[in-house]
Amino acid sequence: RMLNSLSLDYRHQEQGDRWVYENRTYGIRFAYPKSWLQAAANPDQGMAARFFVSEDGLPSNRWRGSQENLGVGVLRDSRTPEMFKQQFMEGRFIRAKGFRVEDVQETVLAGHPGYRIVFAYDESEAVRIREIIVFTIVDGMRYSLYYFPIHEERLPVIQQVIDSFEIFEPAS
Repeated sequence: RMLNSLSLDYRHQEQGDRWVYENRTYGIRFAYPKSWLQAAANPDQGMAARFFVSEDGLPSNRWRGSQENLGVGVLRDSRTPEMFKQQFMEGRFIRAKGFRVEDVQETVLAGHPGYRIVFAYDESEAVRIREIIVFTIVDGMRYSLYYFPIHEERLPVIQQVIDSFEIFEPAS
């Protein structure tokens, strides 16, 4: 699927203390806190959605100018989840100084086997970034959720978003 900004078909639906984001172009749905702010996505590079993580509905700069955020990517991928995991761990996708995988776990995303990888890299000499990617590959499409920079106290909320993630047949 080649997609551009004008072809995205998405909506938000209120559900209690959360919004449900549904993107019919990519065939994804997930719930996220109402206080989060939707940011510009980059569909040309497979970024279906991006949200600034916020407790009060306002952007924060808790980490030297970079806003804590959660991105959702959907890209064509003919690899297996195991192959992608191995190549990721070899550093083929993150070309940052000091790249290091800290933890790898098998997991389930939207009912499909996948992986959760925690990794870190140096943004500068003074700043080390930690990030999480959770992904699966289904029918030749890789579905990934990225969260960074990691704030340990926020991980239960991030896990709720991951647990709510669904994949459905995209609109044609």
